[in-house]
Amino acid sequence: MALVDIATNVIANIVFWIGLGLTVAGLIQIAQRRFREFFGLRTNQQLIGCLSNLWITTTSTRPRGYSVSLHELRESEAMTRLFGSASFRLPDLVHGLVDAIYLGGHKYDVRSTVSPSATDDPKHFTGLDSNLIVVGAAARNRIRRLYLDENLLSLWIYDEHPAAGPRHVEVLNSPDLGRKVTSNSLELAVVERRTTPSAARP
Repeated sequence: MALVDIATNVIANIVFWIGLGLTVAGLIQIAQRRFREFFGLRTNQQLIGCLSNLWITTTSTRPRGYSVSLHELRESEAMTRLFGSASFRLPDLVHGLVDAIYLGGHKYDVRSTVSPSATDDPKHFTGLDSNLIVVGAAARNRIRRLYLDENLLSLWIYDEHPAAGPRHVEVLNSPDLGRKVTSNSLELAVVERRTTPSAARP
């Protein structure tokens, strides 16, 4: 009888751990799929971070130039770290383990570039057919300005409009059209995920 109880416990433990493993594996697969879908990486393995171009024609004799801000450069570095390999330092190993759950060993072409200068046509920007993370407002990021002009965005922030007025974020479409979110104490920002229709691409 004791042998039967021991065998039953062993079989129950084996079934439990197999079931737990299958459950965790299934949850990881779901997380990876949602992660790839969020960044548009299921069909296109390329992801480009497009930073604002702070270069001004009046301060240089060159016909075009590129200049980026430090805080946007740090955003680019964070994106590269997310999709890159973790180092062998303990904190990075822990972060790398978490990232590996979402990346799932997939290799992506991740790089950063700068928005076209004022003398270039943003519709000829080579990254428009890729997955883009556009950093910065329309005043200095011409890709953001292009999407704004083509009515492809749902929100705009106060400094993206000539008659900006007080600091606010305004809804451009949806049932909340025209609604404004204002704040005198907080720094406002817009984080938006959009799918660009193929007809809107050059």
